[in-house]
Amino acid sequence: MFIQRYFNHIGLVKNEPQDVTVKTFTPAVDKDTAILYLDYLKELDHNQRDRGTTIENKNSLMIGQASIVTSIFALFIPLLVDKFNEINIYLLVGLSVIFLVVLGHYLLSIFHAIQTLLIDKYPYKTRSVITITKEDRANDELSFLNTEISDLVTSLDHNREMNDRKGGNLILAARCFQIANFGFAILTLLIIISAFFMRHEKDPNEIRVTNFDDLKFITTDTTKTKVTNMPTMDTLNLQFDSTGSAKVFKDK
Repeated sequence: MFIQRYFNHIGLVKNEPQDVTVKTFTPAVDKDTAILYLDYLKELDHNQRDRGTTIENKNSLMIGQASIVTSIFALFIPLLVDKFNEINIYLLVGLSVIFLVVLGHYLLSIFHAIQTLLIDKYPYKTRSVITITKEDRANDELSFLNTEISDLVTSLDHNREMNDRKGGNLILAARCFQIANFGFAILTLLIIISAFFMRHEKDPNEIRVTNFDDLKFITTDTTKTKVTNMPTMDTLNLQFDSTGSAKVFKDK
């Protein structure tokens, strides 16, 4: 089903993570071979650490970018509420739906990126002092090398799985962010096109007077207000500026 596949694509529906398969290590029989194994595993461990750091940095960058764009995108709310109340109701509903979908994808991208920063959900394994403090610890160089190799094999498999899960969150965040940006572009184009169909909004400071008998001027002092040289007309438009001064306009 398309909707289910799409929800999987953006991470609304996730599969349960599988348990890490622990591999076993057969101890080396000579020291030189054990040293080669250990050097190889240390290089892999270093690469996994760098990979984890890179994923976390990219997720932090994604959070910052998505948060900024979401804040800017939220400025469209008063535009939709105040400026588009005169357009066709169906067009307004369509724009509102697109707006909510885009906003939801931006928020979802932030949500996925934040998951990577929840360190309690991604416990990493590393070498421990227990290796040399336990009673059955290695007592010769070859045995210790084999023990260290076994620890690295176990931690590498586990840490790789943790990095894969973090990388999955980054992929989902990038998908949602990309879809939201595409939707933002479509919404912007629709708003520009819709602006041509909006009726011209009248000046809110303009007052239309059609009954001159009810026209009264009130002042706070004893000076009487007079209207002189009033032209003969059926309708009068009065526009008041910020100082309270009135301008008279003939009705067109």
